[in-house]
This record gives sequence, C-alpha cells and structure tokens, in this order.
Amino acid sequence: MFEEPFIPERATRPDDNSTLVAAIEAFVSSEDREDLSPWLLFVESHPDSPWTLSVLTGLSIASRRAGYFSRAMELSQRAWERGRGIEEPRARAI
Repeated sequence: MFEEPFIPERATRPDDNSTLVAAIEAFVSSEDREDLSPWLLFVESHPDSPWTLSVLTGLSIASRRAGYFSRAMELSQRAWERGRGIEEPRARAI
C-alpha cells in the first residue's frame, strides 16, 4: 500500500483508529490500486487526525511513483507544513 509505516503524530483515540481502518478497507476493497480516493477522502474528512501526516506522506510517495508529480508536490507541501512543528520523535521522522 504505502512504503512508509503509519505512525501517529500523537496519541490516538478509538475513533481515530476506526476512521483509518475504514480508509484501509475502502482501498483494499477497490480493484484499482491506483485509486487513491479513499486516502484523499480520509485526509479531507479528518484533517485533525493523528494519522493524517502519515497518510499525506504515503500519498505523496505513491503519487510520485505513479507519475502524478503535481499532486505529489502538493501533498508533500501539505505533509511538510503539518509535520514541521511536531515533537513526537517517530512522527517527526516522517
């Protein structure tokens, strides 16, 4: 799916985890592996989720590898802006 592991940027709650699981299930159930819409929907619907930085990073890498360079740049910028002030060491590594 993504090259990097999902790492939360802070402690998660059960509802944070269930929304991530729903996005994973939607992606896995799709036959089109280039369809990133479940992830894009997750990011737009849950901008404050502790998982959003990991999803943005994964989307950026996947978009670049698929040749969607403009989208990859936009997602990279969003991930950088979100993560630049994070102090949690594992999330900061993303």
